[in-house]
Amino acid sequence: KFTMGQVVGKINVEQAKFEVVKSTDVFEIRHYQEAVAVETKFRCTKEDCVRGNGNSEAFKRLAKYIGVFGDPQNQVGDSNEKVAMTAPVISSTNNTSKKIAMTAPVVNNLTNEKEGTMAFILPHNYTMESAPIPNNPDVYLRPVAAQYIAAIRFSGNCDEEMAQSKASELLHALESEGIKVSKEALEKIENKNQYWELARYNPPWTLPFQRTNDILIPVSYSK
Repeated sequence: KFTMGQVVGKINVEQAKFEVVKSTDVFEIRHYQEAVAVETKFRCTKEDCVRGNGNSEAFKRLAKYIGVFGDPQNQVGDSNEKVAMTAPVISSTNNTSKKIAMTAPVVNNLTNEKEGTMAFILPHNYTMESAPIPNNPDVYLRPVAAQYIAAIRFSGNCDEEMAQSKASELLHALESEGIKVSKEALEKIENKNQYWELARYNPPWTLPFQRTNDILIPVSYSK
C-alpha cells in the first residue's frame, strides 16, 4: 500500500529481528534471530544483477506469493493467506556457466552470466511448518539460521558498482578490526563468488536519496 511516509523513506513494515552487538563508525555486527525466507532465483549479467529485469521479475514473483497484487499465490490447507510485507528485501548472486530453467525469456549465455537469488524474510511468527506453501514452483521456502552479520548502511539508488564498493569497504573495515568472515563467506571469496548480500528496505516509489540499503557479510563472532 502506497503511503507518503514510504515516499520519504519511512520504513513502516516489520523488519528482520536482530541485536546490535558491536558498532563502529563504519559498520555494525548484528546477531539475527532464526527466520523463514521465501526465495526465488533469477538470471542476470554482471552489469545488471542489482537493478536489471531479472531483479524486477523476481520481486514480482515474491510479491505475488504474499498477495501484493491480489489473491496470494500460496496455499494453507484448502485456502491461501495474505502475508505482511517485511523489510529488507535481500538479494545475492553467484557465478554460473549453465542455463537456469526459468519462466522468463532465455537470454544469451554470456561468460559473465550470474544466478541471482532474491528473498523476503517472513514475519517472525512464521515457521517452516506454518508458512504458506508457494504455488509457483520457482518460489520456495528456506530456513534461515540465527547468525552474526556485519552490516554497512548507506542511502540512495544502489547499482552493482556501488554495492561492490560498499562490500569492499566493509571487508577492509572488518580486517582492520580483526574480525573474520564466516567459513562460507571465505570460501566464496576464494572462489571469486559474491560473498555479500544486498538488503534494501524501501519500495520502488521511495525518493532515491531517502532509500536505505545495507551490505551484509556473515562473520565468525562471539560476544
